[in-house]
Amino acid sequence: MKSWIFTKKQAKYLVNVPVLHIRGMQKNRTISEEREKLLLYWLPQTVTSSISDAPHMLQITNTKEVVQLI
Repeated sequence: MKSWIFTKKQAKYLVNVPVLHIRGMQKNRTISEEREKLLLYWLPQTVTSSISDAPHMLQITNTKEVVQLI
């Protein structure tokens, strides 16, 4: 797996649909920022939205807000 290289150019041709990234903002951890940067690198068409005071499982705890964003 370490030798596998996945470039932005390859991602561009693999995924040609809009991507919605919804994040909960209850905790803002460094690892979350790193994941978001990687997601935006791989899928530059990603649109990020946030739900304040939402935990990790926001689709379960904040269903109404997630549905509204979708």
